[in-house]
Amino acid sequence: MIEKFFPNYCVGCGCNIGYKGFLCEDCLKKMKGPIINGEKIPFISGVSFFWRYETPMKELIKEYKFNKRYRISDFFVKCLNEIFDVLKLHEKVVVPVPTNVKTYRVRGIDTNLFILKKLKKTRDFQLRNDIIYSRNKRPQSTLKGKEREENIKNIFYINEKKLPDEIILFDDVITTGATLKECAKLLRKNGVKEIYSISLARVV
Repeated sequence: MIEKFFPNYCVGCGCNIGYKGFLCEDCLKKMKGPIINGEKIPFISGVSFFWRYETPMKELIKEYKFNKRYRISDFFVKCLNEIFDVLKLHEKVVVPVPTNVKTYRVRGIDTNLFILKKLKKTRDFQLRNDIIYSRNKRPQSTLKGKEREENIKNIFYINEKKLPDEIILFDDVITTGATLKECAKLLRKNGVKEIYSISLARVV
């Protein structure tokens, strides 16, 4: 009855689904992650992500970030829970890659931090905001290749004087890896010995 008056459609393929879901069974089966240590990025010891940035994960992330369907974060929490289980990240320190001020004003939330705050309700880990934007630049999502590397250089600073020896960085999508590399390099300069990263998706 609810579906009759409030139809809901799969974000991946557009077919009709139950009113509480985001993906149909066929689209769910396309994602077979998580992919553990599937990439190498400078200054990072291990890079893991749930699935590739392709249908249906790509559409889920776009809907979440650009169309403000923030309830999709519940699905992302399930993805991260699987990564946490495989990597045994119990009681680890997790730091989100921050959203710049312009993007924050448009979206109304820090999308990475929002996901981690929900995840914290189901997991025992330490959530810290140690990395801060020092100034605004163009959103990374509007750039490609070398532009991303140049755009992100020297725009972060560390918010805390004392950092833990090990940190898990979280960014929703890895594209070129430039943002994660810049964050990790800064953390290393400030005394962090081991850095790992987890993400929802990787552009391949």
